This record gives sequence, structure tokens and C-alpha cells, in this order.
Amino acid sequence: MACSTPRPLQQNLGDTAENDCQRAIGKAGFKYLVSREKTLEKCGLGGGTKATCLDPNTLDGAKVAVTLGKAETKKSTAIKKKCGNNRSPVANPPFCCRTGTGNACTVVATRDDCTAISGASVQESKVCDPNGLTCGPTPGAQSITWWESCPDQACGSFPLATMDDLITCVDEAADATVDDLLCLQFPAGWC
Repeated sequence: MACSTPRPLQQNLGDTAENDCQRAIGKAGFKYLVSREKTLEKCGLGGGTKATCLDPNTLDGAKVAVTLGKAETKKSTAIKKKCGNNRSPVANPPFCCRTGTGNACTVVATRDDCTAISGASVQESKVCDPNGLTCGPTPGAQSITWWESCPDQACGSFPLATMDDLITCVDEAADATVDDLLCLQFPAGWC
């Protein structure tokens, strides 16, 4: 990875919607990678090169473009179905340390500090109001635990601000992996 900082928070998400979202990103990204690899490999085995297989103005390229378009749509739809469409990637999203009854909370620095308090629980995507000491909604857009800059790029060169940016980052990682695999398989036409 060209840019691995800040690293996204890594924690057991348990049986939550956030866990379902993270799993959907991985599963959809992997299915897209496999579909792209199979499609381009088939074109390469038929004598196509990277240039002809990816050129929509050629017969092979036109077929490839349709298949890859479908794979892209399936990937984006699957991710947005589980994750929503209006979340911004944040390496360490906000949380509230719920302590006591109702929405009573304690201001703490880390999730570990919260779980060290007897009976406390971490509430994701909420914040502890320091004045009223109650958990409330996070102001602004909802977040998703992810890199803040695409890790395949130089740090800061591709900042991630939206769910679409995150999906584009997944695309780039899958595309680069497929290109590397096809370069090994078809060195004359793909490297």
C-alpha cells in the first residue's frame, strides 16, 4: 500500500450494520475482481491485448465493456445496499461512551477507555455532549470506518470524501491486481 496512514480503526464490530457494511465491501470488491479477471482473461486467451480488450471501439472491447459495466453496477449496488450512499470514509469515526441509564455518557478518549468502565458500552456514530453528558447524533454526514485516502495511491493524492470515492478506491485496487495477474499470464500484450 502506498498510503497506509491513518490506518482505519480495526475492531470486532460484532453483529451490527457496520459489520454487514464492511463485509459487503469486501465481498462485492472480490466478486468484481474475479469478474474482471475472467472477462479480460477470456479476451486475452482469444488473442486480444490490453489495448484491444479495453477499447470499446473494437469488437472484443465492446463485449468486455458491457460485461465490466454489469460487474461495476453489481458491485456498487451491493455496497450501497448494505452501507448506504451518504457516508464519508473516516479512519476513526466518532463514538459515544454510554454509561448508565438512558443516554447518559462519559467523555473518554478511546473506545478501550470506554469499555474499561464497568457497565459502559460504545455507541458508534454518536457523540457525547460534554454539556449535558448525553449521547446524541453526530453532527454532519454519517461516517464509515475506512481509509481517508485511497491506500493504493500516494498519501493525500486521492482523498476519500464520499461513498462513491470509496467504491472508486475499491475499483482501483481490484483493477491493479487484475492487471498484475494478466501481465504474468500474457506478458507480451498486457505489460
